Amino acid sequence: MLGIEDKYLQEGGNDTLTDILNKWGNRIMEEMREQVRNTTHGVDSSKGLEQSIIFMPLEIGKNQFTLVFEAEDYFKFVDQGVQGAKFNRAPRSPFRYKNAPPPLGKKGARTPLFYWAQRNRFNPYALQQSIFQKGIKPKNIIEATLSTQLIEEITQDVLRVLGRGIELSISEGLE
Repeated sequence: MLGIEDKYLQEGGNDTLTDILNKWGNRIMEEMREQVRNTTHGVDSSKGLEQSIIFMPLEIGKNQFTLVFEAEDYFKFVDQGVQGAKFNRAPRSPFRYKNAPPPLGKKGARTPLFYWAQRNRFNPYALQQSIFQKGIKPKNIIEATLSTQLIEEITQDVLRVLGRGIELSISEGLE
């Protein structure tokens, strides 16, 4: 694990690197869910998008670790927005409606957009056309969650654990 044996990261009853990263993964997940609550203003009235955000088990490679999060497929469109066919509400978004509007699904297999429109008493087909023409304004959920301060806090926690492991390794080698 990053060139440091796990036993060095567990001595003294302190958190291991895995513990720290799992703690941060869960905190980021909760903060992303809060961002969805605060930025969607009723768009996620069923809380489906909010509840779909989950932190997956930590992936640790030879020289790196990865925090992986999963969410509904449409999360990326809510987060980054979508450029409309005629108007551009999301100029930095890589997504754009060109020839086809967002799907509503077919009877028996409707999309979350269809059900949201019905719950909020909108005509799903009129909403579909409005979104197609105007696009979707980005909510920047990930950007708002992963602030510079949060990244700095994570970095300090990881360095503290890694530094303790290096210190233990050196002192154990001298004994």
